[in-house]
Amino acid sequence: MTSPVTGTVTTQQLDYARDDNAKTREVLAGERRRLAATKGANTKLRKRAKHGVCVVAGCTRTFSNAAHHMRTEHPDYKPEDEE
Repeated sequence: MTSPVTGTVTTQQLDYARDDNAKTREVLAGERRRLAATKGANTKLRKRAKHGVCVVAGCTRTFSNAAHHMRTEHPDYKPEDEE
């Protein structure tokens, strides 16, 4: 970042560094929002499962035996299908 001749930072270099910093902060803010949304979705699924509601999108069935329900009603379901 320093000039090889004078050992100082030029205005152009400083402007570039500020722009780069601003872009990095924007990317970070977006990633934080994405993380918060993912955590919210995971929490929603955990709560549904805890209360005995099927976690498959569109299914609102409430049941007491989740393993039996998943085997009989959604035999091909894989959690990674919903990502």
